Amino acid sequence: ALERLPRINLRIFVVRRAFRTLPLYFLALAAYAVLDTGAGREQIATYAFFSQNLVTSMPPFFSVSWSLSVEEWYYLAAPFMLAASLALLPNTTNLERFRWCMLVLVVTAFVLRLVYVPDYSDWDQDIRKVVVLRVDAIALGALLGSCAIQVDARRAWVAAGALSAIALGLGLSWTALNAHRDVLSVGIALSLLFTVIPVCIFFVIRWSELRFKTRFRRAERFFADISYPLYLFHIPVLVVFASRF
Repeated sequence: ALERLPRINLRIFVVRRAFRTLPLYFLALAAYAVLDTGAGREQIATYAFFSQNLVTSMPPFFSVSWSLSVEEWYYLAAPFMLAASLALLPNTTNLERFRWCMLVLVVTAFVLRLVYVPDYSDWDQDIRKVVVLRVDAIALGALLGSCAIQVDARRAWVAAGALSAIALGLGLSWTALNAHRDVLSVGIALSLLFTVIPVCIFFVIRWSELRFKTRFRRAERFFADISYPLYLFHIPVLVVFASRF
């Protein structure tokens, strides 16, 4: 699709993304405002601008929204990067420029995590759920997706196996390093795992998609359709059940 576009239309991209993500997000935010009276609720105004975890730890209020902030900031940054790449890389194709932009985001997030890890003690709240440290979360998937058409089932399966072995090795290394309290080394291992594991999952999905074709894609579409509202509203549902039962 990127190769067929004569130019990058930022307005269409931003408007379509907004209609897809924002209405349900603000509906969920309203539901949380009614149901959740715990700590962090006083920061509710920051949630309207997805700045609640932009550079700081995620507040406990509406905690599932951390990933929506990552998503929305990616949707804001990526189109402008692509537009800038038209001037910086004039002799490349749209697809090549897209890949370079995604690679820049992946590398940037990796470097930022290495810099910030030694200064924080809580990996989950202070690293995993902070937007500037996770700008690669969608970029990595977009980069892999742009390469998917060139990957056949056999190569996908081999890559998944090799990367699984790497991920296992990194996980064991992390455990061993953690035992010796080597914080920087643990941070490096965790940062690598953040990159290797999603790539491995991608190749497993790609192999399944090519192997099972229609059946897999039907299931894939179903879960894609229900995943966003399910993710946003599962905690309010649990809160209601917990209060009554």
